[in-house]
Amino acid sequence: MYSKSKTFRKQLEFCELVNYDKIFIYSIKYGLVKLDDIIEPYDLTLGNTTVMSPNIASTEHVEMVSNSVSKTLNELNGRVHFHTSTNYYNTTKNKLKCVHKHIPQQRQTTQAGTAYQQAIDEYKNSGDIKKSFSLISYKPKMNRPKEQSQTWYHPTLGTFFGKHTDLVNEYPNINLGTAYKVVMWNMGIPVGKSPTPHVKG
Repeated sequence: MYSKSKTFRKQLEFCELVNYDKIFIYSIKYGLVKLDDIIEPYDLTLGNTTVMSPNIASTEHVEMVSNSVSKTLNELNGRVHFHTSTNYYNTTKNKLKCVHKHIPQQRQTTQAGTAYQQAIDEYKNSGDIKKSFSLISYKPKMNRPKEQSQTWYHPTLGTFFGKHTDLVNEYPNINLGTAYKVVMWNMGIPVGKSPTPHVKG
């Protein structure tokens, strides 16, 4: 199910290129998945719910999965690189006894895929893994207009006035990334695919 993602394919290409001894997929449902494991498709997310994946993993489930992941990685007794979002890394890092490093990811999947392609090209040319990591994680500063408070509308929650961070603080189940996309699109700055419109004013 992961191979449908262009970003995943680029991540895998990079990991195979730099010749990691072992490669696992960090699944919030199954824990560490080997590349040749066959799993049932699932719709579960870590963190806030989203329009695409409304099913959020329970605290108990996340704890169980992170315990299993950390146990397996500690038993490997090697250096571990996490090519994951910060959420996945944070669930596990404090339980790890092995040497570990997080490779921060781009927020948008299209940007992440482009960053990994740049890292692939760099490693092929120079063999410099640190430089390749920096390309994966590099986030250019963008001169964006300052967000103004606005009126948000939801068919069941009603109206709310404030910035997107205020909205998420008031309603924790609203996805921060989706709210941010709405702000950017309203400013005329397309970020990813157009989010479901739920802002007026």
